[in-house]
Amino acid sequence: MGVVRSAWARRLGRDQRGQTTVFLALSMMVLVMFLAFMVNVGQLVHDRILTQIVADSCALSGATVQAVGLNEVADLNWECQLLMDELNRALSLKFWDRTVRDLIDYYVFWMDLNRELQQAMLQAFAMLSHVAVLNTVSWYNKKYGKQFAVVPLIHPKYPGFKLCPVEPWEELIQWDQIIPCGLPCPPLPTFTFGGTRWLPAIGPFVKTGIPIHLAQIIKGRTRKDVEVATYYRVMVTRDAHPALVNLKQWGFDVEVPEMYAFALAMPTGGSIDNTSPTYVARLVPLRTAFNYDIPYLPFRFKFRH
Repeated sequence: MGVVRSAWARRLGRDQRGQTTVFLALSMMVLVMFLAFMVNVGQLVHDRILTQIVADSCALSGATVQAVGLNEVADLNWECQLLMDELNRALSLKFWDRTVRDLIDYYVFWMDLNRELQQAMLQAFAMLSHVAVLNTVSWYNKKYGKQFAVVPLIHPKYPGFKLCPVEPWEELIQWDQIIPCGLPCPPLPTFTFGGTRWLPAIGPFVKTGIPIHLAQIIKGRTRKDVEVATYYRVMVTRDAHPALVNLKQWGFDVEVPEMYAFALAMPTGGSIDNTSPTYVARLVPLRTAFNYDIPYLPFRFKFRH
């Protein structure tokens, strides 16, 4: 019996079957951990790209509304320039009475109204740009769950509550006004030849008087302050949430951290000064600087343009 047991023990010692099972059991945990790590890294990259997409979309939405507002201001500036041209054409005539003052007041009234509309547009579209950004982030929250938040990193006044400051140009208008002579001078038949008035002649009856050249400075179309840039810059955050694969029982308990993404877009391509309503929104590098700080946030960005 002892001999049989000794032979069985020797055969069992030489038998190597089952070693793969032991190795696979030991390496299974490592493989599962590696697979979970790869899946979570993929989720992390997806979340990071999605957060940046949301930030770019918000910045472009805000800058697009700003571009529309600047186009409206440029259109009103063009209307103001047309009024100025019409006034100059009207003043090229010779005036015999003080109705020229009424004519100037008429055009000045409409130009002042245009400038008031411009100020209203600058404020209205500044507010509408914020509304567009909030609507954009709300759409993404509805699609992917409520996890995104947006913080506008812009100057509290320009373009926070106003797209940009504009100032009216002071323009010179000139005209000739004929003052009737003091003596009783009846209308005389005259005609003009070579710049000289000749008498007598068969022609229209005109009044006689002394021409006086007059001039006045009025406020015409507006110009944009070149020191202040119109832009929309945002910071989008995504809430922290558990990873896609989370194996707490194996000590693999991870959480996707809160993410931050920044984007900056500007209305470009148009000009208020040249009455060119061709503004469009474009993304620009984040390193672009502007003239203003953000004192009320922990992010001390320097804005210089």
